[in-house]
Amino acid sequence: MLCYCKASTEKQASFVKDLRSGRIALFHADTLFPTASMVKIPILIGIMNKIDAEELQYHQQMIYQDSLLYPGIDILGSFKSGEKIELSKLLMLMLTMSDNTASLWLQALAGGGMKINPLLDSMGFKIPGQFQDAWAYGGSRDLRMGTKHTGRNGRG
Repeated sequence: MLCYCKASTEKQASFVKDLRSGRIALFHADTLFPTASMVKIPILIGIMNKIDAEELQYHQQMIYQDSLLYPGIDILGSFKSGEKIELSKLLMLMLTMSDNTASLWLQALAGGGMKINPLLDSMGFKIPGQFQDAWAYGGSRDLRMGTKHTGRNGRG
């Protein structure tokens, strides 16, 4: 992987953890990158928590408003104000089409970082820098978000 990162013309970073030994390898660990898609998993967790608490329903009809539009080329952004879409379809657009309008809408429905961070903490996820509203930025150290890690060195 290190050879790939060094050979690439794009800015790259990596975080790898050997699950047997706990050893980690970092490459450009403190380099900042836009990590827009990484926040989608915490957003999904926040939405699923709301569904579990019966505050939302998976097939609930949502009503799109033009004020939700995130500038760019998104499928949801092509909707007319007042059109209906199921919550499940918003999740699909966020996760499979990387639809930023859907992502930001779902982020708001999940309660934003003020609700998502404590939820992740309660589940044992310790994330450097924590989830941030809108789009977060981080280096490969932030790729540990899928691990239950407590230390800055990746152990724990």
